[in-house]
Amino acid sequence: MEKEPELVRFFRNAHLVRVLVDEIMEQGFLAQTCADVSFEELNLLKFIARPTETYIGHLRRFRGVSFAAISKSISKLDSAGLVKKNFRGKDHRAGLLSLTKKGKEVVRKYESLKVRRMKACLRDVSPREISSISTSLEKVIDLLMSERPFVGDPCLGCGAYYSDTCQARMRLQECPCHVESSEGGTA
Repeated sequence: MEKEPELVRFFRNAHLVRVLVDEIMEQGFLAQTCADVSFEELNLLKFIARPTETYIGHLRRFRGVSFAAISKSISKLDSAGLVKKNFRGKDHRAGLLSLTKKGKEVVRKYESLKVRRMKACLRDVSPREISSISTSLEKVIDLLMSERPFVGDPCLGCGAYYSDTCQARMRLQECPCHVESSEGGTA
């Protein structure tokens, strides 16, 4: 029973970190940079901005939604001048997506504000302490990923933060956010 208070504290703190990152950092920074784009749409833009080709099928898999749902999101981003669609023949599911100059600017402004604000927030924290915190978070991720056999394989959305060293991607055998092939289709 002695461990229960620490577990309660862990879950409370994990919840608070999730809410603070989501609502203050992510949503708040987005509102300051591009109020016309939802957070989900920003993540689509960030996914398209990765250093690999992105097809409509990749976005559908990343979001875990139907082709119709992802097409609606892409159409909105296209109408806003943020993405370009290049179709191969008549199959729109095989459409290659890229960011327009305006789309790249939205992602750049968002990322720039986030980095600037976090540097200010962490100005009194040493790089060594930040590394230690990151290592601790990676350990928590590793521990929580051990629950996958019991809860399934939800997409963690890590593709919006593309990195070859993403802790989630390194532990998942098949990650919807990791697209290696240049064949898009209905991935």
